[in-house]
Amino acid sequence: MFIAALIHNFRNSEFVQFIKNILNIVGSHDPELLNVKNVYDDLSALSSQISELYKPETGSDITQEIQELDERRDRAFTGIYRFIDAFSYHFDAEKREAATRLYDAILLFGGGVARLNYQAETSTIAGIINKFRTDTDLVEAVAKIEGLAEWLNEMEEANKLFDEAYLKRVKEEAAKPEVRMADLRKEIIGVYRALLQHLEANAIVSGNDSYQQVAKEINEVIEKYNRVVETRSSTSGTKEEVDQ
Repeated sequence: MFIAALIHNFRNSEFVQFIKNILNIVGSHDPELLNVKNVYDDLSALSSQISELYKPETGSDITQEIQELDERRDRAFTGIYRFIDAFSYHFDAEKREAATRLYDAILLFGGGVARLNYQAETSTIAGIINKFRTDTDLVEAVAKIEGLAEWLNEMEEANKLFDEAYLKRVKEEAAKPEVRMADLRKEIIGVYRALLQHLEANAIVSGNDSYQQVAKEINEVIEKYNRVVETRSSTSGTKEEVDQ
């Protein structure tokens, strides 16, 4: 009666909307007359829960702030790196030697600092700043390169603000409902299957043509979402899982 939906392969946005579409179809044909009111209400309640849970995932001001601050500190680090590198070719021997010491000190922290994960980059930048400001030789070297202190202040401020924003997001994540999206999806799939099973059983028992219309509309929705998954699969070359 019902075709199989590639429901496990729906993205969260697709999954949330798919369930709403199913509820709208069944609701328009009166769940009580279809004798599926209880399971319909269960699915409706779960749909409301997942819709609320999905909202934070659609966008976060904190997430945007984190991205902007990460770019800011990346620019500062890159600026410092290139600034020091340029001074390593300076015609003044003292400045050239000072830049070389600073350049070597940065290399001790490894390459690709701007490509590290958030936490690792925060720690590495903090380590570089601390070394430049506590190591006597490096403090002297920084003083010999005009303008470098301002770059260090910019990188320190950006890194500090990033860390504060990141911790704020961690707290925001911790404050979310304990039921995670994956767990709620699993529960909804079970109730969704139960709803279809009830409709199929009642259609057989009653012989009412209204069930055929409901099935037709639901199958049209399933086909629509399956096509989205199949198109995405053919584009990415990823095998999709078939499930109802």
